[in-house]
Amino acid sequence: MHPPFEQLLEVQTLDTKLAQLTHTRTEIPARERVAVLTAELEEIDRQKAEIQAERDGFGRVQKRHEDEVATLEAKLTKINDDLYGGTITSPKEAQILQEEIAAIGRHRSTIEDKVIEQMELCEPLDAQLEELSAKAQTAQANLGAAEAELAHDEGEIDTDIDAVRTDRSVQASGVPEDVLAAYERARVEFGSSAVVVLQGTNCSGCPLAMPAMEVDRAKKAPADQMYSCEECGRLVVK
Repeated sequence: MHPPFEQLLEVQTLDTKLAQLTHTRTEIPARERVAVLTAELEEIDRQKAEIQAERDGFGRVQKRHEDEVATLEAKLTKINDDLYGGTITSPKEAQILQEEIAAIGRHRSTIEDKVIEQMELCEPLDAQLEELSAKAQTAQANLGAAEAELAHDEGEIDTDIDAVRTDRSVQASGVPEDVLAAYERARVEFGSSAVVVLQGTNCSGCPLAMPAMEVDRAKKAPADQMYSCEECGRLVVK
């Protein structure tokens, strides 16, 4: 076989190896785990955001009630100061203030019950948020481990890919440009069997025999001549 064709076949072998390595890189098991864990964390974040929004709604209502309680307590303090500060001398006025204190006290008790109600509504949501945070922490740790494993495996494969690419460059440098260009065009359609060796009466790339005249012409042709199989279109060398 003509030396450039030997190198061309070696280029094809190396291209096949590159394709295999590239496929292996995409199918690294850790890559799937990274994708699954990333999706899991995204779902946890979505659930947390949904629950937090509900919890914040209860929290805002609780805060309004707490502010109202604070306002009532401030009002009670002022009335008590007026009642017991020596400025009220009329029994009737004192009675009115005492009745107002009692009314405010009852209202405050009602509002305090509402505060407790909102706190009770928040408790299960807080528990869910805590549980989701624990799940997120575990998933994040697992994701970190998976990403480290993926990076390690990718690094090893990338080293192999770089070595194969270097070998391919060396082999391709000995192939005429027109021959290499023809191979690149054929590789688009035929992949790892773009170039085949003439074996008997067929191109070894397809099960069909080449016409007898074509086989005879190929065998008598110069060793540096390349053909296309009339049956399948692959490049044929001998």
